[in-house]
Amino acid sequence: MMNFLARKIRRTLTTCLAIGAVSNTGIMAQGDFLSPTTPLPAGRAFHGSAVLGNNLYMLGGSINEQGKQVPSQSVDASALAPDGRPLAWRRATPLAVARHYINNSTLVLNDTAYVLGGSTLSLNGDRVNTVTWSSPLPDGNLAPWRESKPFSEAGLSCVAALTTAGYVHITGGLSRTEVSSRVWSAPVLPDGSIGDWAESSPLPAPLWFHCAAVVGGRAYAWGGLNDETTPVNPTAKVYSAPVLSNGRIGEWRAEPADLPEAFYSATSAVAGPYLFSISPRYKAGGMSTDIYWTSVSPQGMRQWQKQATNLPNKLYQAAATDYRRAAIYISGGKILRTDAPAPEVFILRLSPAALQAAEAEWANFGGTGNVGSAGGSTSIASNTITTTPARVSTPGSLPGFLQLEAARAQSAANRRPMVMYFHSPAAADCVAQARTFSDPAFAALTQRAVFAEIDVSKYPQVAQQSGVFRVPSWIFFDSMGGKQDQRAGTRTVGEIASVLETLR
Repeated sequence: MMNFLARKIRRTLTTCLAIGAVSNTGIMAQGDFLSPTTPLPAGRAFHGSAVLGNNLYMLGGSINEQGKQVPSQSVDASALAPDGRPLAWRRATPLAVARHYINNSTLVLNDTAYVLGGSTLSLNGDRVNTVTWSSPLPDGNLAPWRESKPFSEAGLSCVAALTTAGYVHITGGLSRTEVSSRVWSAPVLPDGSIGDWAESSPLPAPLWFHCAAVVGGRAYAWGGLNDETTPVNPTAKVYSAPVLSNGRIGEWRAEPADLPEAFYSATSAVAGPYLFSISPRYKAGGMSTDIYWTSVSPQGMRQWQKQATNLPNKLYQAAATDYRRAAIYISGGKILRTDAPAPEVFILRLSPAALQAAEAEWANFGGTGNVGSAGGSTSIASNTITTTPARVSTPGSLPGFLQLEAARAQSAANRRPMVMYFHSPAAADCVAQARTFSDPAFAALTQRAVFAEIDVSKYPQVAQQSGVFRVPSWIFFDSMGGKQDQRAGTRTVGEIASVLETLR
């Protein structure tokens, strides 16, 4: 098997892959979209992965030890080179207990990694009903892992988890007695810890082994299994729900278009306004190295596309998004279920042309369905992004604005509309926009709505989740938390006032 794996790796090293197109624009960087890079020191599967600051981490799962597959608490870490390539791997602070089946339930929010649920051994091990989290230390090692209160009486594995600004969410999952349609949500407190759990609106159907992500102000869940039967019967349904101004998730709905083919057990990831599913399995139990992808525009989700690849591994991989480089790291996994975990790590890169074209749709979006001029605005990608994210609890730095948590609290307490303003100190257009905030007429507007400021150089993930790819950008919510308007570019006091007139 090892000789076969070595041949597969050599073929991958010498093959340039290409993937489908959107409007005749290749979505992946030609000749370099799926690049092999520094392998792990030991094979790993059923694991999670995360990019924190300038480091890539591989968490838990199972590894090879003396020819055997064993559950592992271990964590591997590597600093990232300027081109995104992992450097030398090293061991970091281990998890408190081994967690498996966490590839779609390992999250990043600000400077913290969260692992939600999972199983202590394999699919039939003790399922976990807590969240564990840690943040990087200055040397790239991790602080000791902490653990949340239980989110339910029964543990869950094979969940798909989400983050929104200030919240973590668990969708679906498999317990010992049932497949869940529940969605659990908990606030992330200023120190990164998890607050009290509460149920959000449930999924339209029970799901496990499914995918989930947030793009453009909506949460998406797709694929997976509705029940625990043999043979398996995956679903092609895609569901979505709005992200409200308070960070909670609203009512779920079925998207008009299904997946091209029902699948489950895929690894999900995001890059810019794109959603990805990697190496899905099909109804007959067929394994694959296919990649499914779609882009989300202000008008909604496009049709899903499918492309075969020559990734060497088909099962139990993990994927981590680097929100600064719009790249995805695909790691570990297996060729067959009976194989030992594999060590490969690949970088999946979007082509600059495809990324810019998709982001321009959001930059040019003005209002509820109208496309108009973005005014003065600057691409986030052209700004210098800090490598160590700060927390969203940073005090507001602009006159009349609050930091996000305070703005949410005030909006809820006073039943007032909320405006989220995305900016970067490095962008000339944002410097020009800031002069507006000293105008007495703008000060009057802060009595009609609550204004929150988000510095995208510190919070690129929050910007991505909101569909913000150019700054300055504005998102307007009504007093019930529903998004009513989104506009990119500099705005006059009169233009801001006109939008506020429409909010209730």
